[in-house]
Amino acid sequence: MAALRWVADPTDSLALAELARLCCDDDGWLGAAFEQNNVEALEACVPFTQQLKDLRSLAPQLTPGEMFDGVLHVEGMLAIVARWGLAEQRLANIEAVRSLLDGYQEEQRSERQAATLAGACEWLAARDAPAQPQSRHPEAVNLLTYHGSKGLEWPIVVLTGLEHEAKGNPFGVYAEELDKPDWRDPLAGRVLRYWPWPYGAQAKDVGLDQAAALSPEGERTLEEEKLERTRLLYVGMTRARDHLALTTTGKTDWLNELATDDGQPLIRLPSDPLAINGQTFALRPPPPRLDAEAREPAPEFARPTAVRQLHPPLRLRPSAHAFSGTVRVAETVQLGPRITLVGDPDLQAVGEAFHRFFAFDDPVRPAPARLAVAGDMLRRWGAPQLAPGDLVEAADRLHAFLDQRYGGSARMREWPVYAAENLQVISGRIDLLIDDGGVFTVVDHKSFPGAMALDDERLNAFGGQVDLYTRALRQGAARDYYDYWIHQPIAGLMIKVELVAAEAV
Repeated sequence: MAALRWVADPTDSLALAELARLCCDDDGWLGAAFEQNNVEALEACVPFTQQLKDLRSLAPQLTPGEMFDGVLHVEGMLAIVARWGLAEQRLANIEAVRSLLDGYQEEQRSERQAATLAGACEWLAARDAPAQPQSRHPEAVNLLTYHGSKGLEWPIVVLTGLEHEAKGNPFGVYAEELDKPDWRDPLAGRVLRYWPWPYGAQAKDVGLDQAAALSPEGERTLEEEKLERTRLLYVGMTRARDHLALTTTGKTDWLNELATDDGQPLIRLPSDPLAINGQTFALRPPPPRLDAEAREPAPEFARPTAVRQLHPPLRLRPSAHAFSGTVRVAETVQLGPRITLVGDPDLQAVGEAFHRFFAFDDPVRPAPARLAVAGDMLRRWGAPQLAPGDLVEAADRLHAFLDQRYGGSARMREWPVYAAENLQVISGRIDLLIDDGGVFTVVDHKSFPGAMALDDERLNAFGGQVDLYTRALRQGAARDYYDYWIHQPIAGLMIKVELVAAEAV
């Protein structure tokens, strides 16, 4: 929980100090807490600090339950917990916390509220201290009250408290029957009697306590308590399947209430042989005591330390894929003059406006309609550095180039690709896919104003992107001929790119 609170709030220095204390085998964390740069010193005491920091960046995308699993499985966390002993019980506690987080998420969902990591930590802290969950181990010892044991059974049952005396207390509220019950009027003759105790917390040596116990009401409440205690003894003794053990400290007041008609106890302790209602049973000697140091240590169960194995991601994102070969520029076509950008524009917003306009624009529509759409695109994406005519001009230059180079070939905008490859999935969208029936041409719009020939990093990124597109298209269309173009609308360039596989370099 300390790690979870610190991941949720990096300024929670108390959680960090608690985490450092639990990770240290000595008092080194205490000295670190009082250093001038105590945050850095405390972080140095935690062997998995960096893993928790990396996990913190995922908090906006993961549920509190998923964050709890992530914290729990950082390398070394469970090994530290296992060193404290009682590993099986501690793992059960962890499962209980996970169940509580599931309850928190369901509660927030039903109330149409957001389930956040900080909210989950506060929700857990506000709850009452939970009881230890019952152990599921077949040799676990269950400690229950006589009332709580009703309806249950165990191979061996040990009864305690058999020396307690009955103490009838006539003070308080009691229901009394002044006449025999009548089923036609069950409340007839029933009254409530209330005797208040006038001495507050003082319960003995005031005279009234003895006088009340000797009164008819006191004797009646004592008799009723003995009947209830007899019923509880019956409950306790009938919980045993194979063996019943009776424990005493010398007195057997409660056990003696099990008596014959003439008032003699049914069970006499201690006695050898044991006498129960006139029958005798030979006692077996107790087993020899085992030396605590000679006993074998109880087995502990913990997650074994292992080298973390990195698995490839399920989805291959074209924009993040690296090409293993060489990418080179094969041809450069100047479409027109560079579009001038005023001020310091957000190139990502500018690029989104270009992409959306190219995907929606139809060159045969009237010019005023196209300009209205372009202006709306720029307003929505917050790119006032461009004029609507700039988007329309860039689209016209692109279509003129495509008409000259590819004629009437099919032009598919924002074309989705999806393919499975070696237990991974290729998924993405091609900005513009041209199909002339024999060769697929992939066109990717890039809004940055630089020159591709001078930027190897961008070239390699483009190579990885279109390489994945090609592999997905090859599965669906079984073609081996592809052209790749980079369209730079701001620079007014169309750049043809060739991919050379690593083995061919």
